[in-house]
Amino acid sequence: MHYIDRWTLHRHQKEYYKKRPFSDTVVIFIHGILEGNMQFRNLGSIAYKEGYSVLILLLPGHGETGETFAKVHLNQWVDYVNKQVQQMEREYKYIILVGHSMGSLLAIGYAVHFPGKIKSLVLFALPLAIELKYRVIKGAIKIATGRLSEKEPYVIAECRAIGVGKTKSWTYIKWIPRYIDLFILISYIKKQLNKIKKPVLVIQSKKDEFVPVRVIRLIQQQLVTSKIIILGDSGHFCYHHSDINRLESAFKQFLQEEK
Repeated sequence: MHYIDRWTLHRHQKEYYKKRPFSDTVVIFIHGILEGNMQFRNLGSIAYKEGYSVLILLLPGHGETGETFAKVHLNQWVDYVNKQVQQMEREYKYIILVGHSMGSLLAIGYAVHFPGKIKSLVLFALPLAIELKYRVIKGAIKIATGRLSEKEPYVIAECRAIGVGKTKSWTYIKWIPRYIDLFILISYIKKQLNKIKKPVLVIQSKKDEFVPVRVIRLIQQQLVTSKIIILGDSGHFCYHHSDINRLESAFKQFLQEEK
């Protein structure tokens, strides 16, 4: 058992942009609720090596304290994504959107409303429904107290993915409206899926502790342009080493096909 200072771990996250000379396409990464953008560094490196410029967003209220997170809302996240993507559209011919969890929902929302320069989408852990497993509650308590065990990879992976720092216990109550925002967004995006006409790579995990497996059937029915990869040994944040190789290979191949 050891102690992890979450604030030290997450307070230095910043938006990241790396321009690839002569590239006409930028890959834009969008993280999920309470997450940070460090989780995309490996995928961002793959995209850059494949000849793409890379922009890794940091949503409002993330990379800061829990008090700051409590004060933001869904419209700010949507407006921020719209602004940043549209800024890139002035510089690039094509845009590839990559999202994890809520970031996938935001990516779909943008592609529906502003499809013009969107070339394709890559969606990880697309949360068209939420069902919390017991280990989520257990893990949240351990993360809040900062006492984690190396024998609990799912909890450690979740902690490393978090992009919001320390907060007082009573502030967590103020986060409730943000979770309501997430469910509002889920309800809206489920009605928009069949409007996506661009190529889509979807990567879901069988052992996801937030997103139920039944979501895969809905994706197959509604997101008809999608190619779906199902990882058998991974969760929402924790990816098994064998699945990581498969995930990164699929991502690389998809980017190669989009050139």
